[in-house]
Amino acid sequence: MKTLIYADTNSYGVFHLGFNTSSLSMFAEIYDHVIYYATPSSVNIVKHNLGGKFPKNVTYRRIWVNEPKNKFEKMLHHLLQLFFSISIVLLGSKKKVIYFNYAPLIAIPVVNKLSKLLHRKILITCHCELDFLADNNFRNLNRFSIKTLKLFKSSDYKWSNSLYFSCLGEHVKKNAKNVLSNLAWNKLISFEHTWIFDRQVENKDLNKEKIQVGFVGSISEEKWLDSIFYLRNNLPLSKFDITAIGRVFCNPELLNKNNIRFIKEAEKEFISSEMIKFELSKLDFVVFLYPEESFKMTASGAIFDAINAEKYVLALHNDCFDSLMHRTKFGTLFHNVKEIVEFLNNLENLNIEEIDYKVVKENLSPSSEVLKLKSELERIFFIQ
Repeated sequence: MKTLIYADTNSYGVFHLGFNTSSLSMFAEIYDHVIYYATPSSVNIVKHNLGGKFPKNVTYRRIWVNEPKNKFEKMLHHLLQLFFSISIVLLGSKKKVIYFNYAPLIAIPVVNKLSKLLHRKILITCHCELDFLADNNFRNLNRFSIKTLKLFKSSDYKWSNSLYFSCLGEHVKKNAKNVLSNLAWNKLISFEHTWIFDRQVENKDLNKEKIQVGFVGSISEEKWLDSIFYLRNNLPLSKFDITAIGRVFCNPELLNKNNIRFIKEAEKEFISSEMIKFELSKLDFVVFLYPEESFKMTASGAIFDAINAEKYVLALHNDCFDSLMHRTKFGTLFHNVKEIVEFLNNLENLNIEEIDYKVVKENLSPSSEVLKLKSELERIFFIQ
């Protein structure tokens, strides 16, 4: 019997909910038995996202990691991650594949040594870690995590023969070749980010007099604020309402002065998934203004929220969005913000192609990627 240990030693609450749910579903389709280690606050929400129950071949085993809110809690979080990551590897066996859905940076050197000594087959998914390496920006990382990241660039470090890494998308693997050492890059496999979508979507027509446009994602003064203001200032107030759906890290008065609505309390705390769904249900278009250099080393989760809500997406070209749009059509991509403004101001004269969201959701579902992931796992002998 093919068994996989799905180890989530990092998540709490809704953190990485979309990826955790969809990846667990994919591995449950590939392996006969999946043993799922995670903290209760994460498990309960993943289970809810799966319709209230796990696949029959998934067995849950409880661990606990805290939600880090200050320096002390961050240190505790890393120590718990280290403890449970090592424990799970020790409790594994040669016949079981161990999958970490989030790279436990502080534990990777020890996990690598244990993989060599105990012949453990281990796969670790990288998310923002490759971004840190590409930008050479280790801000907010502890020195142990920084030391681990630098191993990915080392041409001397010896990785275990049975330890591999995965990234979310072939575009990430291609770009990572310029960042990782040959030794580390040869340890990298890829599979696409997928999503478990709602079957029924409720849309609210609260203001038919104006076109409702929204941004999804956190907003800071460093993060496309100028582009948002350009869009707002070039779309007439009489025809367009604009809403920011996400955490507000900039001075909220900047948004108020520019007639951009944001969710109450968003300047103080992150927005719940239920609130994001509710706000998305009011929109006609969802706009993403991430610049071209964005998402070279990561995938976007926010764009799946827009697709889940069945909203037409207007976004700037980047490697991630280009790759997704190649897989299935769910909107229009542009080269600059000016083109998006022209598109919106000329809606009356455009013949916008209707999107078949049933097809889109099928093309981005876990089942759509299972064969590719299975092929990658067979290539590295994690399925025999």
